[in-house]
Amino acid sequence: MSSNPRIREAFALFDRDGDGELTASEALLAIRSTGVIVPAEEASSLPATMNWEQFESWVNKKLSNSNPEADLIKSFKVFDTKGDGTLSTDELMQVIKTLGDMLTDEEVERMVHDADPSKTGRIKYAEFVKLLLSS
Repeated sequence: MSSNPRIREAFALFDRDGDGELTASEALLAIRSTGVIVPAEEASSLPATMNWEQFESWVNKKLSNSNPEADLIKSFKVFDTKGDGTLSTDELMQVIKTLGDMLTDEEVERMVHDADPSKTGRIKYAEFVKLLLSS
């Protein structure tokens, strides 16, 4: 499989010390930056380190088997207690903490604030997913 420049860029960005390997936490951040959803149970099973070949193989495998937008929306639906395509800010915080196990509470609060700038208390998660994937 040919090298995807976006995957190579993610690897290089998170290989801060330039040693050609990513720690598990660096790899998780790099993988997520490519748009791949990594559930907490998969995140905890990443190897302690990944070199470029391992990283590229792992990401390509996930990309070929995934639809990030559909995967995220499916994840959000689980938390949609009203079934109306929206989440309360509390529900959104729970989703982000579940999917983004490496995020700090401050990062989660900032994401929720950005998702609900008018402070309605409800977020349309399909729009939030598009926003996440476009950034």
